[in-house]
Amino acid sequence: MSFLYDHLVLGDGVSDRTEYTKEEWAKLNPNEQDDRRFYDVCRATQKGEIEMSDPIVPTIIQKYLADREVIKEMKKHHAEELRTIEEFQAKREAALLERAGIEAFEFFTDLFVNGRDGKAATEKAKESIAMNQTKIESWLLKMLNSVGEGIKTSAGTVYKTRKESVTCQDFEMFVDQNMLKDAAVKIAERISDTGVANEEHVAEFIQIIHNNMHLELLTKAVRKEAILELMGEPAKDGSRPNTPPAGVNYVAIQCVGVRKAK
Repeated sequence: MSFLYDHLVLGDGVSDRTEYTKEEWAKLNPNEQDDRRFYDVCRATQKGEIEMSDPIVPTIIQKYLADREVIKEMKKHHAEELRTIEEFQAKREAALLERAGIEAFEFFTDLFVNGRDGKAATEKAKESIAMNQTKIESWLLKMLNSVGEGIKTSAGTVYKTRKESVTCQDFEMFVDQNMLKDAAVKIAERISDTGVANEEHVAEFIQIIHNNMHLELLTKAVRKEAILELMGEPAKDGSRPNTPPAGVNYVAIQCVGVRKAK
C-alpha cells in the first residue's frame, strides 16, 4: 500500500516526495497521517480523480475549524510581541530623524524604499506609512541640500526633483479668459469700423457667450501637460518662464526621488 502526494507542505518545508512506504508512514503520528490523508483526498478531488466521500467531509471541516482557532491564537500571541518591538523601532527612527547626520543616509534610503514598495494590510497602516515616508523624505532632502544634487547608496540613488501640481482654481475665469476671449476679440474686430476690438464689446461678448454655454456639461479640471506646455520649458532650477493661465493654480515643490538599486 502506498500514499501519493504532490508537493505536500510539511512542517519543515515543501516536500517533493510522491510516495510513502509502509515503514515511513508508520513513523508519522496519527495527526500527521490524518493531515496527509486529507491532503491526498483534496488533491485527488481537485484533479477529478475521486469524489470526496461523505464521512470524511465533516472530519476535514472539523480539522479546518480547529486549526483556524490555533492560527488566530498564534497571530494574537505574536502580535503582542511584535507591538513592543515596533514601538521601540518607531522611537529609534524618530531619534535618528531628529539627530542623525549624513552617516544615516543609506539607512533612511533603505527605509524609504521599503516603505514605498511594501504593501500595507490596512488603511490605518497605509496612513502611518505615508506619514513616516513624508518625514523620511524631508530628512533626505535636508541632507541633499547640504551635500549635493544626488547620492548613490546600496539601497538606491536619491536625487532632487520637483513635483508640479496644476488645478483649476476658478473655472469660470479659466473658461472666459482662455477659451472665450479670443473668439470675443475676433467678433469685436469684425464689427469695429477701425478693425480694432473695443474692450467693452469684448467683455460684453464674453458674457453673452458664457451665459449661453452649458458649463454644467464640462468637468472643472484642466489638463496638466497642456498647462505646463503653455508655461514653457523648465530652466535648470526647475522654474518655468511663463505664468499659469488665468484661473489656474500652479504649485511646484522641491522633493526627492529614489531610484531603487538593482
